[in-house]
Amino acid sequence: MRSCKMVRVASVLGLVMLSIALLILSLISYVSLKKDNIFGAPRAAGPGGPRMYMFHAGFRSQFALKFLDPSFVPITNSLGQELQEKPSKWVFNRTAFAQQRQEILQHVDVIKNFSLTKNSVRIGQLMHYDYSSHKYWKNKHLSPKRLSTGILMYTLASAICEEIHLYGFWPFGFDPNTREDLPYHYYDKKGTKFTTKWQESHQLPAEFQLLYRMHGEGLAKLTLSRCA
Repeated sequence: MRSCKMVRVASVLGLVMLSIALLILSLISYVSLKKDNIFGAPRAAGPGGPRMYMFHAGFRSQFALKFLDPSFVPITNSLGQELQEKPSKWVFNRTAFAQQRQEILQHVDVIKNFSLTKNSVRIGQLMHYDYSSHKYWKNKHLSPKRLSTGILMYTLASAICEEIHLYGFWPFGFDPNTREDLPYHYYDKKGTKFTTKWQESHQLPAEFQLLYRMHGEGLAKLTLSRCA
């Protein structure tokens, strides 16, 4: 009888400790979300904008895919199949691309605001961009502290390229092909985790949502599979 009571007490204590641990993790997540301003629509977003971009790192893999706005196509196997296994479905919309180019050039003086250095055929670095000129992307509900290099390069490419194919645009902390953890930058040390602190500068999930929509409109080919 006594041992039975001890088991019950131990069970109750275990549940209490688990509840406290979950509460602490929730508070940490809440503080991180408030700090990084990711638990809400971006400053320029309308009512349909994404309500949540990335959960706290501790919940990343479990919750990041569940709490995206319903209007955002879920990152599921069907998305991977569409982008990777059925490339023939994508059709370049030349008319829409030309219209987008004109809209971008109305807001951004590409020649003035971009400069490239190229020391060899294999090395090219984006050196300068006037961040006050990215009004075009604000009109697309994308208004981070700094646009990512990927979006900047798309802006540049839209002015000089006839067709754009994008590789490696992926805002989550796991490989869409292998589900293995990914670092934020390709040059980060092995084991570096993708955490919400990176959201202080960029809105990567929002960028991906925009690029995915552009992929569907035939403006740019978005590829998630490994490069051959």
